[in-house]
Amino acid sequence: MRPLSLLRILFFITLLLRFSAAHSEAGVGHLGGVHYAEAENTLTASGWVASGQPNVFITNIIVEIDGRQAYRGRMQLAERPDVVQVTGRQDWLLSGFRVSFPRPDSLQGGTHAVHARARLSNGSEFTLAATPEAASLTLPARNVPGRAARLAMLLALALPLAALLGARRANAALHRRTATESTTFEKRCFSWSLLLSFCLLVVTGATGSSLTLLFGHSPLASHDAKPWLGTPQPIRSDEWEVITPMAISQGSHVPAFPVINQNWGSDGHNMLVVGMTGAPVAHFSAIAKPATWGFFFLDLRRALAWYWWLPFFGCLFALWLVFLRFFDLEWKISAGLAAAFAFSPYAVAFSGWPAYAALFPLAGLLFAQGILQSQRLAPTLIHGALLGISIGGFALTLYPAWQISLGYALLPLGLAWCWSQRRQLQFGRHQWLGILAALVITFAILGSWLDDAMDAVQAIRNTVYPGSRVFEVGGDIDPWFFIKGLMSLQTMYRPTQLMDPSDAGSFVFLPLALLVAGVLAFRAEQRTRAMGAVLALYMLAVTGYMFAGSTPLLARWSLWGAVTSYRLDLALGLSQVLFMGWIFSRPRAVAPPPAWLEPLGWAVGLSTVVWGLHLHRLVPSMISSELLEPVKWLSLLAWGGLSYWIVTRRHLRATAVFCLWMLAASLPFNPLGRAITGVAIDQDLIRGLERAALEHRRAEVAVIDERTWSLVLPMAGQQVTNSVFYHPPEAFWARMDPEHKAASIYNRYQRLFFKLQALDNPEHFAIHSPRLDEVTLTMDPYRFDFRKLGAKVLLSPRGHEAELAKNDSLEYVQAKDPWVIFRIKN
Repeated sequence: MRPLSLLRILFFITLLLRFSAAHSEAGVGHLGGVHYAEAENTLTASGWVASGQPNVFITNIIVEIDGRQAYRGRMQLAERPDVVQVTGRQDWLLSGFRVSFPRPDSLQGGTHAVHARARLSNGSEFTLAATPEAASLTLPARNVPGRAARLAMLLALALPLAALLGARRANAALHRRTATESTTFEKRCFSWSLLLSFCLLVVTGATGSSLTLLFGHSPLASHDAKPWLGTPQPIRSDEWEVITPMAISQGSHVPAFPVINQNWGSDGHNMLVVGMTGAPVAHFSAIAKPATWGFFFLDLRRALAWYWWLPFFGCLFALWLVFLRFFDLEWKISAGLAAAFAFSPYAVAFSGWPAYAALFPLAGLLFAQGILQSQRLAPTLIHGALLGISIGGFALTLYPAWQISLGYALLPLGLAWCWSQRRQLQFGRHQWLGILAALVITFAILGSWLDDAMDAVQAIRNTVYPGSRVFEVGGDIDPWFFIKGLMSLQTMYRPTQLMDPSDAGSFVFLPLALLVAGVLAFRAEQRTRAMGAVLALYMLAVTGYMFAGSTPLLARWSLWGAVTSYRLDLALGLSQVLFMGWIFSRPRAVAPPPAWLEPLGWAVGLSTVVWGLHLHRLVPSMISSELLEPVKWLSLLAWGGLSYWIVTRRHLRATAVFCLWMLAASLPFNPLGRAITGVAIDQDLIRGLERAALEHRRAEVAVIDERTWSLVLPMAGQQVTNSVFYHPPEAFWARMDPEHKAASIYNRYQRLFFKLQALDNPEHFAIHSPRLDEVTLTMDPYRFDFRKLGAKVLLSPRGHEAELAKNDSLEYVQAKDPWVIFRIKN
């Protein structure tokens, strides 16, 4: 038989089979509905479906929205005993299905028609029945950036990459004659690309803040933030529950940007003691808080973008310049190492604050260098003033664990650089005037700050936490610490009870490779050996402190008693990156490497992998059980390969892999969205508060049960009794506990939480601290005298009306889901 005739017969047989299958009972099913999760921007369809034939199976679910296919593929199965009970088909027990898929880009807000079909293994399809409710889907307007915003963000990403990859070609097109001119041109291109990227992100109002979580839990307020990519991170509660709300509240206060913000607590809160990026305050010390500058000249949306991105870009640029000026490192390698540190998992997990803390001492090194190398008075004085601002800004980050550890690393490094460059430095009258200018500016900033913050500072120093947290002696780090950064790719996104995402973010540490490469560099380099020695000794000392510990006396006198071992990733990561920069700049690759270097590199790489396997066996099972074996092995092999490239002097390749590894672990963790332009409180709530206030101009509100309500209201300009306090609200606790019996509980940095519960004690209230940074005041709703709170209004979620209405110190005012308002009697 000819092949053509055989093909025709097979074709007709196929048609007959399909015809018979189409006219048989295909199957039956029901679409339960399609639901939209805005935070993840995903649609989920669910229901049940079953085949009508025993040997034909359901292979695909097809979901159509407005006649367009939105999903076609496999489904997640589930048991449906209700289907078995109604149909009597025991073989249909596993008939439940669920499919999730991204919201199509073309799907706009509004109500849409939904249809679903099932495909069988014999190729036939049938439609799933659906109620009118299940057959429709209502979606909010899409949270996608406009064309201008998308173009701006694309440029913000593309410009630095273009400068890295295309500066040399652009330079060649301009026919630069000398190597110095070419290098200068390329470095300027990269500098301008960073500045333009930062400006574009600010102009679009893009931010990585997780502030939308605060509004998501609070029906009291509305906002216009627009999440675009990624998921807000609940673990960043210090950012979205504390520091960012405090910064926003400064603009809504009357007058704006005060030192004492009266909306936080009965007696106000001193905003000068807000650490990290801080809060904007109309105060001389604001000159040393560059992250807050945007609040003074930009609208809120762009100010928040400035607030978020400046730590990352500022640290990247400062570290890049340090590599260029202190190590004479090739500019592309400098850029890669700087980006790996500034956007590391550790920096991103902690909302950019580690990069912000490192920005000031790195900038201080650059300005000190400018003083010592300048031969003219004006530049020297300018560098001196900027050095003073850097020192002041470093002091006002107010986090000793990072400040002390970074200071011990970078101050000796600066002195070692001075020693290595002592013949080229200037030590004349101009330099002394520059140093004097730095001292004057430093004392002016810190003096003015202390003058208005001394009472709050003294109160914080006398607290149980963090004031008394100065007795750390180290020696409590896990033995598998050096592979923590290898696991960040997984542990940041698969948290366990032993490791939350913030603690999981770290650096890829390379102790074996840097030990070998460092020894080789010491042999080859004489002039800057002191700088390498300082960094190597510092890393050894920090490692010893982390694993072996120190004596209480030494920890006390060295100030390391205030340094928590679990916060030393930053200083160790920065010193490692700097040490890599020192190694990569020595020696210059003029002669070919010796023959023995290649086998040495293989030995170090293999040893690194073997050591990593040993350390993985020491990881607790609660963490290791969540790790995927293929990712673990790929990380170990990459760790070994990176060590091999470092030892064999393939510096550009090692830098590229190191940088991409850090960015791959950190960037997906960071959500991206458009910042808010303001906070709008429910008008019914405002009228209710005004009605409850009576003759009082401002109604101080005590919030029951809902922590987020007590944070949203101060952002909008409303005074709240219980919220977040860096220094304990002394007037409040004096009313509640005049004899200070419970001072050891509430004398701390606190998130003050009010709750109701029947109590059997004569005070009718109880104070306890469930966490190190939280204080809970539990009150008997029937017998507690709410006048002790000092507030004029009590705001509670619905459900407590019956209890509170029986309290003699309260008077019912108004209720509306989900809140109820009571007036606290005089």
